[in-house]
Amino acid sequence: MESILWIILGIVWLIISGINKNKTERDKQRRKQQQSPSSETKTTKPETLKDIFDEMRRQVETHFPENKETAPPPVLSVPKKQGEKRRITNKQVVVTDAEQITIAEKKAALEYTKFVAEQRKKEHDAEHSHLEKKAILLEENEVYEPFVIDLQHIVIADAIINRPHY
Repeated sequence: MESILWIILGIVWLIISGINKNKTERDKQRRKQQQSPSSETKTTKPETLKDIFDEMRRQVETHFPENKETAPPPVLSVPKKQGEKRRITNKQVVVTDAEQITIAEKKAALEYTKFVAEQRKKEHDAEHSHLEKKAILLEENEVYEPFVIDLQHIVIADAIINRPHY
């Protein structure tokens, strides 16, 4: 546990030292830019992703000028509004009130739940009896090996049990 703590501290230290190094480099670059304002003609490396993308966009625009007049206007698609009524398919039945269910449907649902419960009970009982029969057969067919004392196994077991804990 202690070694994990030291590893984590080392990783955090590396991250913090990298951040500090980047800050000092940025400060040095800013000082150079402030000291020499005449060096605007030099090409400087962009500092952020936004600067990089802006520079790439400018380069593309200079190499491939676009005619704004020939570009087609963007097409906006307006989603169609669906009415308040929803189309009900045979896969979907919306019931908003419990009284709308007919007595025949209630009886069918009750019979179905009883049937499912009976089938589950039968399957459970069959599985349980099968497992009991299997356990009995395993007990009857089990062959025990005679108990043999072997000095080699005793020494090995003792060395394993009484090994020093670091």
